[in-house]
Amino acid sequence: MQTTVDVNDGDKMSFYWKVSSESGDELEFYIGAVRQDHIHGHVDWQKKSYTFSMLC
Repeated sequence: MQTTVDVNDGDKMSFYWKVSSESGDELEFYIGAVRQDHIHGHVDWQKKSYTFSMLC
């Protein structure tokens, strides 16, 4: 799954994620081309929060 959103410097984003995956599979979260986090195995619901910072 992929989505594109417009954000401003300092905007915040939160979501919950959960995974139940086989060995070698993982769920990844990227902002642009940079991986921010990943989970794999058996992980119950977790809240993730990010603040966007624009590089000058």
